[in-house]
Amino acid sequence: MQHIGIEYQGETGNVIERLPTNFADVMNAFPFDGPNAWEAFKEKYPWTASIDPYGNTVFNLLQWPYLVSEFTGLREETEDDNVKSILEGLILFLRKIESANHTYLKFIGD
Repeated sequence: MQHIGIEYQGETGNVIERLPTNFADVMNAFPFDGPNAWEAFKEKYPWTASIDPYGNTVFNLLQWPYLVSEFTGLREETEDDNVKSILEGLILFLRKIESANHTYLKFIGD
């Protein structure tokens, strides 16, 4: 099973908090049926689409508002309660720490 972990890290890469969620559940909730589905998703959610499911993706404090906006849109689109819960948790988490300088949100792909 695919796993994309999420860590809140300090400037030196130290783990401040590890979120107990699998972001792959979010990505898997949006099937990309048809040849243009992925392109449409990337256009609508460019920050989320940039999360590498097989490598690491790091976002800084200035990028968090874009993630919050996209996660809010994704939450409204999905009917999956687990995915809604994951996205809501991420939104609340990012809003809680939005003023912490020199910190990063790191998505860790398989």
